This record gives sequence, C-alpha cells and structure tokens, in this order.
Amino acid sequence: LPPAPRADELAAVRRILRDGGRSESNLALLGDKAILFGDRSESFLMYAVRGHSWVALGDPVGSPDAQRALVSRFRALARRHGGRPVFYGVTSEHLALYAEHGLGLYKLGEEARVSLHGWTLDVPERRRLRAIVRQLERLGCRFEVLGPDDAQSLLPELRRVSDAWLAHKRAREKGFSLGRFDERYLAHFPVTVVRQNGSVIAFANLWSAGDRRELSVDLMRYLPDSVPGLMDYLFAHIMSWGAREGYHWFNLGMAPLSGFQIDALA
Repeated sequence: LPPAPRADELAAVRRILRDGGRSESNLALLGDKAILFGDRSESFLMYAVRGHSWVALGDPVGSPDAQRALVSRFRALARRHGGRPVFYGVTSEHLALYAEHGLGLYKLGEEARVSLHGWTLDVPERRRLRAIVRQLERLGCRFEVLGPDDAQSLLPELRRVSDAWLAHKRAREKGFSLGRFDERYLAHFPVTVVRQNGSVIAFANLWSAGDRRELSVDLMRYLPDSVPGLMDYLFAHIMSWGAREGYHWFNLGMAPLSGFQIDALA
C-alpha cells in the first residue's frame, strides 16, 4: 500500500491549495490518502488503493500541463503495480483530459454552486431565510467564525457535538471522499460555530482554495435536540460571510444521480 503523507508533504499541499484547486481538494489534508506530486512539488493528486483499483480523488491540482502529466504518471504507476487507474469525482471541464488517456466516463450526479458576488439576505426571494435567521437569533443563537488557532480551545465542545450527532444518526466516521472529526485535520481550517445562550450547538469547518475562488463546508454537525432551522441558519450566515470576504462561489456539494440524460456522453 502507498504510504500516508508526511507532515512536510501536507505542508506542500496547503501551499499549492492557496493558488489553485477546488474546495474539495482540501481532503488531501485528511491524511488517509497518498499524495502524488508533480515536478517541483507545484501540483498534486491524492489517491488510495482498494484491491486492484487505484482511485484518485478529484482532478489533479495544478496548471493544465501539470494536470496532464500527473494523470499520465498515475496511470503508469497503477499499471506498474498491476492496478486499474480510476478517477473519482472529477469535474466536467476536465473530461477531455481523461478521455485523451483512454478512460471511460460515468456520470455520478451534479454539483450545486451559489454565486457569492453580491449575495445578500436582503432580497425578496430570500425572505424565508431572513425569517429563520431572525427567529433563531430571538432564541439566543449567534454565529461566529473562528480561525484555526482559536478553534483549538473549543475542540472538547466540538467533540461533544460531533459525538451526539454521530450517535443520533447511528453513523460512524468515514473517510476518503468525506472528512471526519480529527483534531489534526481540523487544525488546518477555520471553523464556524453556532452558540445558543453561550453554548455551542452546531459547527462546520470551512474549505477554501484557489485564492478565494470557492468556499464550502465539510463537517456539518449539530446537537440532535437543537432548534428547527439550524442548518438553514448556519448556511445563510456562511454564505453572507463568504460574500463579505470576497469569495466567488459557495459549493453545496454533489447531488448523486441527478441530471442524467439518455446520451452517450452522459
């Protein structure tokens, strides 16, 4: 099996993500995937091995030439070990890159993104969101964005919320294409919290990449007995904050099995 990334490799990933990539490229910092770097460590892709499948997550991060070289290098690496190269969760703008390497295309779903240019709650079509925000604030809820260092002191409270959420969902932590509650992983990101009367009742860590081109959330966890509308409240505030901070897009993630057509390229 390929080795887990070292601390210096994760530092190189963070540096590359400041200039490029998508918000989901931050999953490289989870530490459960190997990292394949391009020349001069200015590009990378992340991958894991399961059986005979060598699975790269998302598009390579870097310049177009670096991405092309990494796809070719990854295919060669997988085949040298008797494996089958797979690219999971790639974007439509890079389909030609994979087709030119002879890979088949299978649509999984569609991604939803919100433009944050001029985004505000103060428009008629968002009156429902405004009402939720006002209602929860009357109930003592407050939204806050904490830098990675400030969030460290809240980790015990965040752990309590996370454990309660997992127990309520009868779920366990996952990995690869999803983040998990891990102190070392969370230390890389700003964290948004919702407090009610001073106590943390919900949180989400923020992903960003590409010089504020895109903002998204990873873990979204809340106390099971919290007030209704809490996730709407959290998302409304995150998008408002992202718009003020100059982000271009808010990524809501992929809706599986959506947008299918009867077409060879679909």
